Amino acid sequence: MNKLTSVLIVDDDRDDCQLFTDSIREFDGGINCLVAHDGQLALDILNNISGSLPSLIFLDLRMPRLGGKKCLIELKKND
Repeated sequence: MNKLTSVLIVDDDRDDCQLFTDSIREFDGGINCLVAHDGQLALDILNNISGSLPSLIFLDLRMPRLGGKKCLIELKKND
């Protein structure tokens, strides 16, 4: 199994993002946590990332600008 190296947390609630990031870092301090506060920003991060993509994406379904369901549809369009 591949080692978990990074995660992308997509949530408009900054407190939830901080809680999630703190929990992941407590579990394994070597995991890089990327945070986006809406789906469009998440897509921008993923399209402009240098190196490997995040191992996991945690996606909130209800967000302003571009919600989680629409973001997921866009993610599935791109290999």
